[in-house]
Amino acid sequence: MKKSFLSIALVGGGNVVNAVLAFFFLTALAKLFSLEDFGKYSLLLSVLTFSAKGTDFGTNSLYVARSIAKDDPKLDSHLATIKLILLVLAGFLGPIVLISLGIRETQLILIFLLGLVAYGFSFYLQALFQKTEKYFLYLLTNSFSALIKGGAAALIFTKLWQPTLPEAYFLFCASMLPAIVLIPFLPKLALKGKIDFVGSFNYLFSSIPGGISQLLQEGWPAFNNGIAKLASGFSDVGIFSLANKLSNIFSIMSVSIFTVLLPKNAIRKKNKEGYDFAETGIISLLIIGASVIAILISKEFLQLFFGDKFKASLVLLDILIFSSAITAIHTFMENYFYVVQKIKYILQINLFKLASFVLLGITLVSKYKLYGLAMANLFSSLLALILIVLVVRKLDQA
Repeated sequence: MKKSFLSIALVGGGNVVNAVLAFFFLTALAKLFSLEDFGKYSLLLSVLTFSAKGTDFGTNSLYVARSIAKDDPKLDSHLATIKLILLVLAGFLGPIVLISLGIRETQLILIFLLGLVAYGFSFYLQALFQKTEKYFLYLLTNSFSALIKGGAAALIFTKLWQPTLPEAYFLFCASMLPAIVLIPFLPKLALKGKIDFVGSFNYLFSSIPGGISQLLQEGWPAFNNGIAKLASGFSDVGIFSLANKLSNIFSIMSVSIFTVLLPKNAIRKKNKEGYDFAETGIISLLIIGASVIAILISKEFLQLFFGDKFKASLVLLDILIFSSAITAIHTFMENYFYVVQKIKYILQINLFKLASFVLLGITLVSKYKLYGLAMANLFSSLLALILIVLVVRKLDQA
């Protein structure tokens, strides 16, 4: 357990530092742009991250769990092939989504495609480094981008650079390109992988439940921003997006924990050791404790940085922070299903969460606007956590 906590601390600490630098960039843009332009920028980012995660589609976690359990050298070729297929598919669908949301500028769509390639390649590197538990290299896939964003934020705050929306979006997308320098550090077997369309489709089919589930999770900001845009306009997207970003620390925790526990528990499974439920319980309690602290300090933080510009976000913060903490717990618990090869339950749970979110959203947003949207997030997260605890308990007792 000690090794797990040290690895989680490394990954989590590094992710937090990266997130802070990225948040400074977001903060600088929020102060610079009008509410409408910031809302448009937030929408562009949420669609990009959603589409980029589509190039993963659950294949990273499946690759890590299977390659540790089975030592199959063909999995490296399957992973590379599927990544290419998914990248092409996301590159086709992403612009359609942007156009449907009112973003039709050719320049912005081309920048989106650049970002999609850069982020998709970074996720591919992360799968290979996660499998070999090279967590420092795993962190570096995002650290180059974070440093670039942090430097850009400093230029904006000091008024040395006042970017337009396309310029800021280009920097965000291109900042992932330096991760290419990590290629020499990849495992030798991965470098020998070949494109293999024939043998890869069974692998893709196996990833479908986890992939759809991942898209639902990663697309949550895009769902929220899309609903806010349809309900009101780009200004409300900016208000809700900022509150959502402040609560995003818990999704960072979740990713960090999942990153470490998946290979660790896959190894335990291979060695015929039991799943470490005590560790899961301790981590869950720590996340709840962190959410209480975040609620106590977040409003002062928002007021200090933005004054009254995003005053409407204040009433949303407490709800979204607690919702994000609950989501973090049920998300990192999903590594259990990859370890026991019961991935279908991940999809079922997240479809249930989406259905409850849509039903609650329809009921609450029309009457309570953004506050209703925040409450829909909280209730759907809580229902998903209850369901995943019940399912895990049932499977463990079977």
